[in-house]
Amino acid sequence: MKALFDSLNNISVGMTLDIVNVIRSLGFALLCGALIAISYYIVTRNEGRSAYFVTSIIVLPSIISIIIMMVGSDIARAFSLGGVFALIRFRSEPGNPRDITYVCMTMAAGLACGTGYIGYGILFVLILCAVFIIIKFTGLATQKVPDMLLKVTVPEDADFESMFNDVFDKYTRYHTLERVKTADFGSLYQLWFRVKLKDENAKKEFVDDLRVLNANLTISLSSAIYEEGKKTF
Repeated sequence: MKALFDSLNNISVGMTLDIVNVIRSLGFALLCGALIAISYYIVTRNEGRSAYFVTSIIVLPSIISIIIMMVGSDIARAFSLGGVFALIRFRSEPGNPRDITYVCMTMAAGLACGTGYIGYGILFVLILCAVFIIIKFTGLATQKVPDMLLKVTVPEDADFESMFNDVFDKYTRYHTLERVKTADFGSLYQLWFRVKLKDENAKKEFVDDLRVLNANLTISLSSAIYEEGKKTF
């Protein structure tokens, strides 16, 4: 095993690039991306997933790998690389924490392959992919009743800090007021609450009781992950 690692981890950062080393690094980076994509596919098999995201997971390690090899120890190139990543950051929307973790994992794998630590990169990918799959099948990260985001519109003269307390006590395990915003030139308030329902099947009764208190104005109840992906807050 040690001999295998020594044979893989022998590319020095900043050395003159060799076509064999470049092809080897890119090949193993694609292998790491494929392993990560397989893990992501298994973990999200019962959920909606984006084919574009899976494709990005496969190719991102090789992209990072070649960038690292091109930069080497050149400081000017390193600053240029920082500018590129900053541009990508502001041109993309954040996903849920699990997807962001997978993106970080693909970037780490690309860095490992690009700097010559291919054996350790593959070991790192195998361990983390196994951890994600174990968490999936053991149900450690399963949330039986997920958090919901409740958006309620109330009149401007309403005491919104306490008017729904009885309903919340009846239907929720906890509730938190996340945001308050005025609407219709200040004649209405829009309130965002994060709530966890005691019974996921009691959504209709919950909303109906809220409608009685907010003068039948607009109410929406949706998944916290879905809304956060849309940048609600």
